[in-house]
Amino acid sequence: MEEFIKKYSDVPNGFVEDFFDIAKEIYRYNELTINFDNVVKWLDVRKDNLKRLLVDKFEPQYDYVIEKIKDKDLGFGNLRINQSGIV
Repeated sequence: MEEFIKKYSDVPNGFVEDFFDIAKEIYRYNELTINFDNVVKWLDVRKDNLKRLLVDKFEPQYDYVIEKIKDKDLGFGNLRINQSGIV
């Protein structure tokens, strides 16, 4: 499926790869973890603006959880997004 979408659609290959990486993950029934750097890249926004939007408009621990990553090569952090919250 991934290769088909890359070959026959106008969706950027980087987005397709990121999306299928998320789809391969195994999640509990009520949560999904998404790399914050990927979201910033997909939306083409600044990290500080996106984080401010989350903090100002959504409820922490309910809509999202920000988990810092110790290995700085992996990026800023991950967002764990509850299915009952933002998607």
